[in-house]
Amino acid sequence: MAASAASADDRRPDKTTLTIMTLNGEFLWDGVRKEEGRVNFAWKRNKDEAEDHMADVAALVKAASPDIVNMVEVENLKALKTFNTKFLSGQGYKAYLVNGRDSTTGQDVGLLTRIDPEGNRIARSDKKGKSGGVSKSVSKNYFAKLQVGGKKIALVGLHFLARPDDTSRKLPRQAACTR
Repeated sequence: MAASAASADDRRPDKTTLTIMTLNGEFLWDGVRKEEGRVNFAWKRNKDEAEDHMADVAALVKAASPDIVNMVEVENLKALKTFNTKFLSGQGYKAYLVNGRDSTTGQDVGLLTRIDPEGNRIARSDKKGKSGGVSKSVSKNYFAKLQVGGKKIALVGLHFLARPDDTSRKLPRQAACTR
């Protein structure tokens, strides 16, 4: 009984390897209103175009066939679940996401995994770092604790403040990185 319960948490096709992918979904939105954030892009508020974009992103995931995907720039858990069930059906992933604090873009960071995290949940941290008098946290992050082949691992998924060459964003970006 214990062995079957443990194997249900690990859906990897090859349990001798672990493949982790990080992928920027470039606004992986579902096109269904009410959409998050104030940024506009071609498939915002357009379900058909959003699903075309999801299909393109899913092709990248399927080609790599990772066991764990850190998915960056996701709208919300609903969009990630739509992506998983509609475009990655049969791949063995479960979707996890903790809402971030980026109200401008509305982006979050999600986890698709064939190995369920401890307690079937992930968490986030709002701990702030400091740089040059600026205090800032990473607005899009999560951490997950997983057991893989008898070893405990922690996975951190995050998305830093964009435009690192923009001098006005230098200190906030550095502060978020120092936490």
